[in-house]
Amino acid sequence: FWRTTDRHEVDFVVQEDHAVEVKFDVKRFKPGQVEPFLKSYPRIKFHLATMESMQGGAVQRDAVSDGLDVIEAWTI
Repeated sequence: FWRTTDRHEVDFVVQEDHAVEVKFDVKRFKPGQVEPFLKSYPRIKFHLATMESMQGGAVQRDAVSDGLDVIEAWTI
């Protein structure tokens, strides 16, 4: 994981290409928590992984944040 001294964190950084934040409930995701990471590493692709199903409309990709890649955790 990656963490600042202010305790902002990202759960996984994979091969310096991808960062993944994992939330069981997408509604608990706060974009401000990952802003320091995104500003420091703007070229890394950021993903929000959730245990919620995206089939059947349980999670709307664009309801979380514009441009945020929301994926089902089991697809990683």
